[in-house]
Amino acid sequence: MPQRSDSIWRLGFTTNRMLIGGIVIEVCLLILIYVLPLRFMFGLAPLAPIHWLLLLTFGPLLLLFEECRKALRRRGAVKSLHPIRAMQF
Repeated sequence: MPQRSDSIWRLGFTTNRMLIGGIVIEVCLLILIYVLPLRFMFGLAPLAPIHWLLLLTFGPLLLLFEECRKALRRRGAVKSLHPIRAMQF
């Protein structure tokens, strides 16, 4: 059974079915935006290159921070980052 502190590199990217479903839905939305007849029908516009750059850098940074948090938790340096539990005395 996977633990919350297990690394995604050990678990694998395909073990989370909800994540895979979310990616499939996002790809369908991208197709909806970039297929010309649908774009005009719904009044949608593609993202500018600078927005793609922001999106492509945010994901890996979030993954890096989460893996660092999990590594600290596995080593016992961080017991809980839950805001309510952290305030309990």
